[in-house]
Amino acid sequence: MKIHFYTFGCKVNQYDTQSLKDKLEAEGHTSSETIADADAVIINSCTVTAEADRQCRQIVRRMLRESGSARIIINGCYSRRAREELTEIFKDAPRVRVASSSGEILEMLRPQYKKPGVPSGDVKPYLPEFSAAPLKNFLEKSRAYVKIQDGCDQFCSYCIVPTVRPALSSRPSREVLAEISSLTANGYPEIVLCGVRLGRYAPAAGYTLENLIAELLSLRDDFRIRLSSIEINEITPGLIRLMKEKPLRICPHLHIPLQSGSDAVLKKMNRPYTAAEYENKISSIKKEFSDAGVTLTITTDVIVGFPSESDEDFKSTRSLCERVEFSKLHIFPYSERPGTAASKMTLRRDAAYLRALDTRKKNLFELTARLEKTARAASEREAHRAIALGRGWVLTEDYQYYKTDTPAPDGIFDFEPPRIP
Repeated sequence: MKIHFYTFGCKVNQYDTQSLKDKLEAEGHTSSETIADADAVIINSCTVTAEADRQCRQIVRRMLRESGSARIIINGCYSRRAREELTEIFKDAPRVRVASSSGEILEMLRPQYKKPGVPSGDVKPYLPEFSAAPLKNFLEKSRAYVKIQDGCDQFCSYCIVPTVRPALSSRPSREVLAEISSLTANGYPEIVLCGVRLGRYAPAAGYTLENLIAELLSLRDDFRIRLSSIEINEITPGLIRLMKEKPLRICPHLHIPLQSGSDAVLKKMNRPYTAAEYENKISSIKKEFSDAGVTLTITTDVIVGFPSESDEDFKSTRSLCERVEFSKLHIFPYSERPGTAASKMTLRRDAAYLRALDTRKKNLFELTARLEKTARAASEREAHRAIALGRGWVLTEDYQYYKTDTPAPDGIFDFEPPRIP
């Protein structure tokens, strides 16, 4: 059967799609680059915001129009959170099925499978899945995401992830090493280590993320490591030491979610730090890199419009972002998620508040544009190590994308940004 894959969401989802693709190919299925040519379409969904849910439903309807007679299987976080809801929405579309595991997807692809009615009762709990065999290739051609951890138990009040991925699980280090050996042998010059809570990686007592990275550095010297999002309280002195000592092997870039710069909001969010604790640790980390002669890039996430966020709360967030001098802000309007603690909080929806919310969002987008411009100017003054992404684009170690007119070599290469007069 020819299968077209469509993925929403984070790097973990991207990895899960590649892992599923390999598993299905081992069962005799093949991949289709186009919808029209596919016998089945598998959508790996995201449910972190209401907009992600809406986009998933929208793409399912588009697939129904464009995919002929193909079966359409919705998998991923949205299907785990709202299986009954999705089944009800698409009850009149016999080609649409809702799955919650790769085993269920395999069953749904069998010719004799018949779509059941709306499920009732409890859905089987989510069990983290890692690739059964080492991945050899990835969706991208230059960068490969490798999921080493899954699950979260923090239960931030706005976040649905601990509900759909509740079980903390770390992949055995031997499997991670084998997979990265396989990918780098096939020419991938950048490996992105990812997880729902990357800093909670602990496959055995006393073995942490920094132990894994130290082992990865001994595999071979023709690839570099990049870390995906990591929480501020999970950045250890040992990890910082490795990064500043090996800036050519471990990209000096950290994405550290902030969410808010107001202590009152952080407390209601159930974030495990105060604004001062966050800022002080960032300052300490930046000083360690600066003292070692290494430029560190830091990006972050910020939520705008959390229930009860006042103008003063917002000003605290903006002020902290300015002081820290992030290289980029990923700005997310608050999105109510069913069943979370924040969904039970009072959320203003009157016209005056919505206008204030639009002003706050515009304010932060203007700030991140200025921060990004400053970071870009600093990057353009430096020489870098880069990888080619295709279509003339390259990615530097400090997470800057550049368009070039000359063909880029394979692997990691020296790169000087074009000087802009």
